[in-house]
Amino acid sequence: MPAILIVDDDAIDLESASRCLGVIENLDISYAHDGCAALEWIQKRRPDLVLTDLRMPGMSGLELVGTIRREYPSIPVILMTSQGSEQIAVKALKAGAASYVPKADLRPELAETVRQVLDLAAANEMKKPFSCA
Repeated sequence: MPAILIVDDDAIDLESASRCLGVIENLDISYAHDGCAALEWIQKRRPDLVLTDLRMPGMSGLELVGTIRREYPSIPVILMTSQGSEQIAVKALKAGAASYVPKADLRPELAETVRQVLDLAAANEMKKPFSCA
């Protein structure tokens, strides 16, 4: 069962993202309200995917993406924001995000984007060489 961590400081947006993912069966969804809480959660239990807002107090979503890419490179991150623009999408991808979804497009795009990123991550995991060391 894939574990998803949704990170957003707005409870309504957390619920909205969770409802959009409800069409995917057998997801274990957890929540964090900011980047620091997300990193603490990731240290304890590594999710299969992180879905994060861009604008949050303390640590921005782009900073969270960068930290996860450095410390947990196998965990894909999808950035979501209400400030949708091509410039933000490019910044997100350059920071290491696996994908980007504007909040205005969550309902039609989020579930399929999450499926694609999880499938790609699983395929990459199967390609890793076996090691006894």
